[in-house]
Amino acid sequence: MGSRRDYYKDPNAPEPNSLTPGASALVVDDSGRVLMQQRGDSGNWSLPGGTMEIGETLEQW
Repeated sequence: MGSRRDYYKDPNAPEPNSLTPGASALVVDDSGRVLMQQRGDSGNWSLPGGTMEIGETLEQW
């Protein structure tokens, strides 16, 4: 597992110090199946998506 830590409604979470643009996509086929990806950092299943690196453009993403 990586060093990433998600804080959801955690009163002890540190103050945010930056914004990171990100996006997710809901991809559904004709049968109604939803595309999911297994995360490399936690092993959880999620919608495909990601975040941009500082200085990265949309074209590079």
